[in-house]
Amino acid sequence: MPSKQLKATWAFFNFLLLAAGAIAIAFSIVWRAPNVVRNFIVGESELNAGLVLGIAFVVTWMISIAAILQQNHVTVGLVITNWTLILDASATLFIGCAIWYYTLMPTKNFLDQWQHSTPERLQALQDTLSCCGYRNSTEFAVNAGFCADPTFASSQPGCSTLILPHADYTLNNIFSSIFGFMAVVIGFFLATVCMVYRRKQQERFRKIDEKRGGRGFV
Repeated sequence: MPSKQLKATWAFFNFLLLAAGAIAIAFSIVWRAPNVVRNFIVGESELNAGLVLGIAFVVTWMISIAAILQQNHVTVGLVITNWTLILDASATLFIGCAIWYYTLMPTKNFLDQWQHSTPERLQALQDTLSCCGYRNSTEFAVNAGFCADPTFASSQPGCSTLILPHADYTLNNIFSSIFGFMAVVIGFFLATVCMVYRRKQQERFRKIDEKRGGRGFV
């Protein structure tokens, strides 16, 4: 049978995968709560991607539990687990790189998002952050609420000066966490490969032992 150290390592990464799935699902749900600034920075597509990734991790965890409970000579469940981990890794890498790439041109990307937002949403951002327009009051500002007075609005900072630092902090933490999930997936994949190898090795030794009449090895 696999050594105690290998079993402990496999169980450790198995737990981390479940924890990663729970974290991804929890944040994808909690961050849907109304929050003007956060909802502007982290959109519906990012939250849906996080939810799908979290569910994928939990499904993989369930498959792995069923696999490890199979008889020692059966490895098909662990092999299936590793294939699902490969899919998880691909999805994790894609989502992480997509968010990282988005952070390379934040001013342009959030300007595009600002331009395509509704006046109501822009006014809410301006009122919440006490700013006017994107870079200044002349750039796609909504002359209502906090910025109703054009003269007053011209003396206020653009919203990008307040949004971009917050976006940089939030998105950097998100893609760093996602790449941390990748380390968990890779670690669990390697631990499962070792489990498969060890189980096959033990089964081979058992068959050899049977051919020798059950006398074992010298």
